[in-house]
Amino acid sequence: MSFKVRISDTVSAPETKPLDPSSIRYRVKQSGITSIIASFLEVPSVPSKGRGNPPNPLTDFGAGDFCSLRIADRGVTTAHGAEGLKQQIASTGKVTLPLIHQYKEMAKVDLFSSKITELDLRKTPITPEELQTILTKNQSITTIHLTGNWVDNNILGVIGAWCPRLESLSISSSYQVGDEGLKLIARGCSGIHTICVEKCLKFTDRSLEIIANRYPKLIKLSVLSSSEITDKGIEAVANNCSLLTNLHLSSCWIISDVGIQAFASKCHQLKELTLEYCSQVSDMALEAVAKGCTNLEKLTICSSNFTDKGMEAIGRGLHNLRSLDFSYSLDISDKGVEFIALGCPLLMSFSANCLKISDQSVLAIVGGCRELSNLYLLGAKVSDIGIEAVAKKCVDLKTLVLSCCNNINDKAIDAIANGCPNLQFLTIYACQSVNESAINNCLMTHPRLARLIYNGRRLTKASVHA
Repeated sequence: MSFKVRISDTVSAPETKPLDPSSIRYRVKQSGITSIIASFLEVPSVPSKGRGNPPNPLTDFGAGDFCSLRIADRGVTTAHGAEGLKQQIASTGKVTLPLIHQYKEMAKVDLFSSKITELDLRKTPITPEELQTILTKNQSITTIHLTGNWVDNNILGVIGAWCPRLESLSISSSYQVGDEGLKLIARGCSGIHTICVEKCLKFTDRSLEIIANRYPKLIKLSVLSSSEITDKGIEAVANNCSLLTNLHLSSCWIISDVGIQAFASKCHQLKELTLEYCSQVSDMALEAVAKGCTNLEKLTICSSNFTDKGMEAIGRGLHNLRSLDFSYSLDISDKGVEFIALGCPLLMSFSANCLKISDQSVLAIVGGCRELSNLYLLGAKVSDIGIEAVAKKCVDLKTLVLSCCNNINDKAIDAIANGCPNLQFLTIYACQSVNESAINNCLMTHPRLARLIYNGRRLTKASVHA
C-alpha cells in the first residue's frame, strides 16, 4: 500500500550551509521567496501494531522518490505538524508539505537528481545558467512548462542542449520565443510528442514547419491565441504528423476551413479536436472532420459560424463521439441536436450554451444517448418537462449544470431530488424561478449528492441545518 503525497506549499530558502540530501528537515528563514517544490511522492505505509499506519512525512521521505519539480515565488508558508500530516494522509491519501531548498545552492545538493520527470517553470523567471544547472543534474526530465516573457530563444537553446529526453513542452505568454528557438529545441530534443504554445506572438508558420519536419510522431498539438499561424502551417503539420490524436486551436483568426480540411484528410487517428474562436472556420470544416476523422471521441467547438448543417455532419459521421461541447453557436437549434442524438449513441458528455436549445433537444439527447453522465445546459430554453425527463431516464448521470435556464422552477429541482440516482455534482446558477428552499430540499433528500452549488455558493448539509 502506498500514499500519494503532493508537496505544493512554497517556503523560503534554508540557511546557506550545504543541505543533507538524506533529510528534508531543514530550518526555514523567513526572508527569501524562491523555492523548489516537488510533487507526487509515492510514500510506502509503515505498519504499526497490525494496522497500516501512515508515515511521518517529516522523517520518512527518501531523497530519490521525487518525480516532479516546480519553481515558484508565492511567499513563505509554515510547516504542518507531524500529527496533522498523519491525519491528512489517513483521510485523503494526500498532504501538502513544505520542502525547503535554496535555489542558488542547487549545484551543491543532490536531493533532486534521480527521478524528476517534470519541470514546472510557470511561476518564477530564471536565467539560462540556472536552468542549465537544473537540467544537468536531472537528465530524466521529460516534461517542461514555461510561462512568461522571460522565456526567450536562449532558454529554449539550453533545453535543446541539456534535455535530450524531453517529450512534452508547453510555452505560454512569451513575446520573445520564435522560429530560432524552435530550431534549437528540435536540434537536441528528438522525442517530443506533445507541444502547447499559447500567446507567443513570434510563433509563426515557420515554427509549425519546424515541428512538422522534426516530429513526425507528434501526438498532441495546441496553438492558442496566435495571430501569425495560417493554413500553411497547419497543412505542414497535417502532411507530416499523421499520428496526431489531439488538436487544439483557439483564437487563431487566420486559420480557415482549408487548414482543418487538410487535417481531416491526413490525420485519421484524431481523437480530440477543439476549435474555439477561429472566426474563419465554419460548417465546411466540420463536414470534413466528420468524413475523415471517424475515430473522434471528443469535440469542442465555439463559434457563431456553426449551424445545424455542421451538427448534421457530426451526427452522420462521428458515431464514436463521447463528448460534445458547443458554445455561442447562435444558429444551432433543436433540429441540429436531434442529428446528434440519432447519430452519437455513445455520447457521455453534452454541453450546450445556445439560446435555441429547448425541451425538444433535451428529450432527444436523453432518449438517444443512454450512457450520458455529464450534462451542461447554459442559457437554454429548457423547462421542467426537459429536466423531469433527465431525472427519469439518465440513471448514469453524475454531473448536471443548469445556468440561466429561466423556464425551470422548483418542480424541476424536486424531480432531480427524486431521480438521477447516481448524481454527485449539481450546479444551479441564475435560474430565476428556482427557490433556495427547493435547492435545500434536494441536497437533503438526494442520497448521493456530494456537491451542490447554488448561485455561486457551495452548499452542504451542515450549512443547510445551520
